[in-house]
Amino acid sequence: MHREPMNLPAKSTTWLLSASLALGLGGGAAWLRANEPPAERLPAATSELLEPLPPTSADAPKIQVPEMGQTVPYEGDVQQIDLEAAWRLAGVQNPTINIARLAIAEAAAVQRKAALIWFPNLNAGAMSHNHVGALIASGGQIRQLTEQSLYVGGGARTLAAESNAIPAVQLIAPLADAIYEPLALRQETIGRRFDAQATGNDILLDTTDDYLELLEAEAQWQAYRRSVADAQMVVDVCVNYAKVGEGRMGDAHRAEAEGYLLLAEMQRAEERLAIASAALAHRLQLDPSIRLRPPSTGLQTIDLVDLNAPLENLLNVALQRRPEMGALSALVGEGNIRVRQESMRPLLPLIQLGYSAGGFGGTGNFIANPPFTAIYGRADFDAMAVWTLQNAGAGNVARIRGRRAELSESIYQRVRLQNSIRAEVTSAYSRAKSERRQVGVAIRRLNQSQEGFDEDYRRLRAAEALPIEVVNSVRRLVAARQSLIAEFLGDNRAQFALFVALGQPPFQAARGAEGLVHPAADKAP
Repeated sequence: MHREPMNLPAKSTTWLLSASLALGLGGGAAWLRANEPPAERLPAATSELLEPLPPTSADAPKIQVPEMGQTVPYEGDVQQIDLEAAWRLAGVQNPTINIARLAIAEAAAVQRKAALIWFPNLNAGAMSHNHVGALIASGGQIRQLTEQSLYVGGGARTLAAESNAIPAVQLIAPLADAIYEPLALRQETIGRRFDAQATGNDILLDTTDDYLELLEAEAQWQAYRRSVADAQMVVDVCVNYAKVGEGRMGDAHRAEAEGYLLLAEMQRAEERLAIASAALAHRLQLDPSIRLRPPSTGLQTIDLVDLNAPLENLLNVALQRRPEMGALSALVGEGNIRVRQESMRPLLPLIQLGYSAGGFGGTGNFIANPPFTAIYGRADFDAMAVWTLQNAGAGNVARIRGRRAELSESIYQRVRLQNSIRAEVTSAYSRAKSERRQVGVAIRRLNQSQEGFDEDYRRLRAAEALPIEVVNSVRRLVAARQSLIAEFLGDNRAQFALFVALGQPPFQAARGAEGLVHPAADKAP
């Protein structure tokens, strides 16, 4: 099948594949600010703008933040895994992929067997024959005959002047099958290869989704941990003001309660992380007691497919590259061959060739010197061609019609698949473009939320803002961080879904994809 090259970026990166998306929530905002007019940029970090407060007293409320593994304990080892490693494990150990590969081996074996139809069978044996009693001669006379014979050598079963019924070298080949069967089975093997590729793409895409779930849970845990620290900052300020009589401890308790709500979300994120780890371990056929965690880098978007390319071009690429299309095209090719095979069957004979050589001897009551003559050498060669009309030709017509119906069914299956692929690519393309726009919105939202929190926190420390205003800013900042995580992961999922919808295996993303990494993505906001 002719395939046009896919218009994808050529720069290779290892970007998101090893990302945990953990504390990189400020990277997106930094990238956005770097591309905006200077007047719209955020001020410096809060720690650089404000003078430090005196340390709080020992009895000030402190939110006890657990370390990873305390909320959801685990007994197995912690193993770091990146996406490329997950792909490699899935490609080797996944039973569904291995079953598809074995189906290729099975089809290839059947194809090789069909190609060997021109290789004759080789037979060797011996036969002893004894006859006593009436025997009809070729002229019609009934004779009372006693005879014995012995044959030893290539082939077996011969009597008197007959050739060996089982020749030493025997070839039986219907010409219609000898010519067309290997061609048809070759198409079947090609189809199995495409089926295995499609199965591998689906499994690796599922593996990618499982890994991104792990990334998302890890990023959420880290973001909530940072948000709890923000709430603790507000608690510390409120406690300081209460100590000097400039505020109420109730404000500190309100901020503390908000921190514990975030702590509960953080613990739920660790629960999701444990579940995602078990799901990925199951997908990779690993021990589920092992806690899988991704390496830590920043938030990133990835560009696997040019979203500015016309949709019609992407549809053409998908129809050329999707392995499912290759499998059905091979099925159509096999159907065409099967129709020709049945159409030619009445015209092509059954060929049978046989050659035997061995020793033959015997005796009988017509032999002058009983009981047994010597063994003499003999050789036989037979060639035969037989033309057959099955059921007076009606059987051949029925078989041709059956094969044509199978061919038509394959053609319509291919048309149905074409429509399905076009719909799938269109949907994935629309989703990818929408998710990319949503990433920009989420970055701006985080940008504004961070600016609002910085401003409210500055005003709180200057006694110009109410604590409830800062608590509300914390909530907005938490929501903005979680939204950015969701949008980044949604963009990644959409890119991989579109990439696979165009017929590319996911692991090709590591070889021919260009990652758009936001500057300072490894810095926390």
